[in-house]
Amino acid sequence: MAAVANPDELEAKARQLRAEANALEKALDPLTRSARGSGWQGSAAQQFQSDVGTDQ
Repeated sequence: MAAVANPDELEAKARQLRAEANALEKALDPLTRSARGSGWQGSAAQQFQSDVGTDQ
């Protein structure tokens, strides 16, 4: 027997997930802005870029 989706439960879950996503974005925003503003140079940066395959 297949499960039947309850629209009210789905909407409540969607609201919860949106709220959690917004909270994560708010928490990560200062870190993201800080990381964008800093330059990473040297052998560790070169090794990481080589491992990841990026030339930034």
